[in-house]
Amino acid sequence: MAKRGSEQRRLQDIVSFRLDADLALLLETELARVGLGASELMRNVLRQHLTGGQPVNVASRKRLLVSDEDRRVIGMFSRTAGLLAGALTQAAKTARTSGRTADHLALERVLSEVRDAKAAVLRLQESIR
Repeated sequence: MAKRGSEQRRLQDIVSFRLDADLALLLETELARVGLGASELMRNVLRQHLTGGQPVNVASRKRLLVSDEDRRVIGMFSRTAGLLAGALTQAAKTARTSGRTADHLALERVLSEVRDAKAAVLRLQESIR
């Protein structure tokens, strides 16, 4: 729902800050769960926290509603990413030893992305325990 011009004008102050990767992942997950934009969610959390509502702490951030099926799929993805990383490592090694430098470099780039994805999934698994 778009804000009317008068509603947008009353929100004049801008606050910006950086998040570490773990907190950003938690924020993205919460945004998807509640269906709000980041600005609206952060205004709600700040308003609640500063007006004496429930304190915002680690326990409240971990109240993610994740089904057992979703946990199973996330675990399966993590294992599959590990297997893929192993296969890519072997392929990169073969490409390097056979003198296919361009293939080796391409495989190393993909391997790096798969490792990053696996690390993100591991952080997600930790956050939903």
